[in-house]
Order: sequence, then C-alpha cells, then structure tokens
Amino acid sequence: GLLLLGVAAGKPDWKLLALIVALVVLTARDMMVHLGHYFLPEPLLDALAGGLMLLVPPAAMLVYLTLNRRRDFWRLLGRVSAWAGGVLTAAYLVSLAHGGRMATLVNTVVLELFRYGVWEPAAYWLSVYLVGACAGLALWGHIRSIAEVRAEAQTLALKTELAMQSSHAMEQSSRKTAELRHELKNHVAAMNALYAKGDTQGLAQYLSELDKLQTALMPARYTEHFLVNAILQNAAATAAENGVRFEVHANVPEDIGVEERDLSALLMNMLDNALEAVRRVEPESARFIRVSAEQKNGFFAISCKNTYAPPLKTDERGRLITTKADASAHGFGMKQMRAVAEKYHSILDVSYTGDVFTVQTALKTKQ
Repeated sequence: GLLLLGVAAGKPDWKLLALIVALVVLTARDMMVHLGHYFLPEPLLDALAGGLMLLVPPAAMLVYLTLNRRRDFWRLLGRVSAWAGGVLTAAYLVSLAHGGRMATLVNTVVLELFRYGVWEPAAYWLSVYLVGACAGLALWGHIRSIAEVRAEAQTLALKTELAMQSSHAMEQSSRKTAELRHELKNHVAAMNALYAKGDTQGLAQYLSELDKLQTALMPARYTEHFLVNAILQNAAATAAENGVRFEVHANVPEDIGVEERDLSALLMNMLDNALEAVRRVEPESARFIRVSAEQKNGFFAISCKNTYAPPLKTDERGRLITTKADASAHGFGMKQMRAVAEKYHSILDVSYTGDVFTVQTALKTKQ
C-alpha cells in the first residue's frame, strides 16, 4: 500500500520492494507449513517450507536496512528496538513467573539456537520483528512527509498572502506619494506664508507633520528575512491605522535555523496580541509597541513590549486568558507561542509591570 501510494504521488520508494519480499515469503511459508500438505506434493512442500526459505526474509531485510543508511532511520529503529526489548523482557518475566507459554517458547528458541545450533526459529522471529518494525517506520515516514508537504503549502500560502498585503500597502503608498507631489505647491506656499509671518513655531509643527506623512508613505524595510520583514510591515501598517507608535530593532538574516511555520506562528501571535491590547490604551499618545529580534550565539532572541490598559484578565491559576468576546474561539495565541518555544528548547517569558506588557523568548536555532 505504501509503495502504491508513492507511485501514485510520483515518488515511489523502491526500497520497500525488499520489505515486501520478506513479508510475502514469511506469509507464504506459514501457509505452506500449516496447510501445504493439502495441495502440495511432499518433496515440493519440503523444499518450499524448509530452512532455506527462511534465509530469504533475513537476506531481504539486510538489503532493506543497507539501503536505508539515513541516520534518522537508524535512530528511530534503535529507539523502537529498545522499547520492544524492554516490553519483551517484562512480558517474559511475567510469563515465567506464572509458568506461561511465552516463557516456554522463548526458552525453547534460545536453547535450540545455542545448544543444538537450530537457527530457523530464531531467524523466523527476528525476521517477523524486523518486518513489523520497518513497516511501521515506513508508515510513520509517509505520514510525516504528508505533514511536511502540508506545512510547506501553508507556509507558501502565508508568504503569498503577506506578499499581496505588502504589495497593496506599497500601492497605497504610491498613491499617497502622488497626492503629496500634487499638493507640493500648496505645501510650499503654506510654509512660505508661515515664514513670512515669522511664525517659526507653526512652521516647525507643519514640517513635523510633513515628516510624519513622509515616513508613513513607504513601508520600512526592517530586516533581510522576507517572512519576518513582511509580518513586521503588516503590523506597522495596522499600528499606524490605530495611532500606535511602532518601533523595531531587527537583525534577522535570511537563514536563521527556525522553520518558517514556527517563526510565523510565534511572531504573528505575538504582534496580534500586542495590537489587540494596545488599542484599548488611552490617551492615544501612550500607545506604543517595541519589537526586538536578533540572532546571536546560536539563539534567535525576540522580544515584544507594548502598553496595555490594566487590569489583565486571568483564570483561577493566575494564567492570562483572552479578553475577546468569543473566548472559545480565541486564546490559543499563548499556547502556540509556548509550543514553539518548547520545540526549540526554550520558554516563553511573560511579564507585566505598570502599564507595559512584555513577551520574550530565545529559540535555540538548528545552525
């Protein structure tokens, strides 16, 4: 089934043929040993059900294991074998204590192998285990590959959405720039009038307003990392619409050793929560968000500080909960951020003093 799924997807895993051969021979030999005398002549039955047939599954498994020289495969096989050995040992001891059939079977196989040199039963059970374990690992690998493909598709969709939003923001900025150029004569005339009147305070205020307008015209380029830059640009646009001062210090290279889906989940939830909280702050002049992101010494450190309107809403354990109306549909942001932090061997540090809320973490990167 796994081989056919791979063929249908255009990525067949031909190594599975060795696993299939071992499985078919084991199954066919069992059928011949128990039922072969009904429909096969005795000489043919002895040849097909004999010990030589038991050499085929171990040989096929040796081929399969040789072809799978990936470190992650052998690591998983080692872990599975360790657990299987522990479970088998525990089951053997329980069976031995109660005089069960399993202990008798194990003792017989071991005795025949080491005292009489009869290797067929041991080879049979070893082949059965390896076929089952490798088939399970192959299934796990297939499921994981499907999950990775879906995650990549989600990341690509997110990138596309962010690129479209950034393009829309740039289009709006271009229109505002064209409008500003059209009104340039009027602005110059107004400043000349203020200068002629000697109203230096009014002129300074006018220039300050023009400087703010010019700053808001073009989305800032915060860092080299496309995804981080796009998320920061969109957050900056939302902050500007809500009268929030948005400050960023970011030094993020293109490759930081953090998966993009984890990076987007962490940063987007962090900024969404900050924007949601800062909107409630009054007066508007007190609203600010400060973001810091930097890779240093094998860690990706990120921090977000924002003002908020106390008090915070917490549950009976003192943990923060969402203040949105539909609480059942929200409140997953902190859980997702904590999950990302734990995945990269870190913690999510949350603190709040006075009217400033801080969320920060330092992810251990894979570089």
